[in-house]
Amino acid sequence: DGRRSLTSHGTAAGWTDLLADGLDGWTAAGNGQGFRVTDGVLELLHEGGSPHLLTDADHEDFHLVLDFQIQDMANSGIFLRADRTKGNPAFSGREVQILDDHNWERVTKSTLKDWQFTGSLYGAVAPSRRVLRPNGAWNHMEIVCRGTRQITTLNGVVLYDIDTHALDVKPPFAERAATGFIGIQRHAPAAKTDDEVYARFRNVLIRRLPAAPAR
Repeated sequence: DGRRSLTSHGTAAGWTDLLADGLDGWTAAGNGQGFRVTDGVLELLHEGGSPHLLTDADHEDFHLVLDFQIQDMANSGIFLRADRTKGNPAFSGREVQILDDHNWERVTKSTLKDWQFTGSLYGAVAPSRRVLRPNGAWNHMEIVCRGTRQITTLNGVVLYDIDTHALDVKPPFAERAATGFIGIQRHAPAAKTDDEVYARFRNVLIRRLPAAPAR
């Protein structure tokens, strides 16, 4: 079924399965509704009012891996180092976008910015290529955050390897949180489908990295 269990070697290497105990270790913002875990797979539901899940623990330098699957018109994302005390996690920390690239512009009759496609560093960096698989297929994402550097890989393709502090964006990354929660965004599609689930996540694993050398 595509789910993987951590081996003793993986655990010894520092990996932790963030869904090993379902939603233990996570908090759902807002009214807490819109998420469930079924057989180790996190499901984002059409019904519910929570805007995102957030880890109870903060993370600073880390390697995060996950698999995701989306349905038509899905809108989600992975928040990184987001500040618990401030507003939009995409800008108090940062967000790697997950979106239905295949249908969004046609259905909404809009034009996406290059930094709005799946894998982008939202509001800042476009993916080098668009490699999102067809809706319903599983995708594999890896994100490394170490100091000011971020590397994002989707389905084996490096989308960018950048120094976030060198980016000319607002707010500057130098003013954003250096440590914070990891979150999964929930923006449910307006149109319902036969499936009450519009996105799924599995094999959400993280390991802490040594701090980057001082610059």
